[in-house]
Amino acid sequence: MPFKDRGENQTRSPETLEEIQVVEKVISSLDISNYKVINFIGKSLGGLILQRFIEKSKFNTNKHQLTILGYLTEYVDISSLKTQLHIIQGEKDRYGKLDDLNKLISGNPKKDIELSVVAKGDHSYRDENKNPLYQDKAVELIEI
Repeated sequence: MPFKDRGENQTRSPETLEEIQVVEKVISSLDISNYKVINFIGKSLGGLILQRFIEKSKFNTNKHQLTILGYLTEYVDISSLKTQLHIIQGEKDRYGKLDDLNKLISGNPKKDIELSVVAKGDHSYRDENKNPLYQDKAVELIEI
């Protein structure tokens, strides 16, 4: 993330424009012509950045997938996404409560949404003592 490279704690732009440009540069540097399906995977802010990148790109089709680990219900907007969407959420994630996610999914006409819940995990798939006990489970749920 460019803001981390500068030693800052957060992005300068609420639209995450700098970070989206980094994704664009990375994608343009790859030879993706031989791939039929691309699964974009982002954690928390990374999921938000990928959502914003995908919705304005040629990858916004139902043949590609976006996997978000730690969905930020206050910021991520899936209404214009056409990709398959897989959300991997900690049961105790304070940034994306399961009730809010279930409402979001049930109220969305998009059919290709899968929600996987990591029992007892927080936003970073840790226990109440901040031990990373559930991170392996979250990684196992990623479909590649």
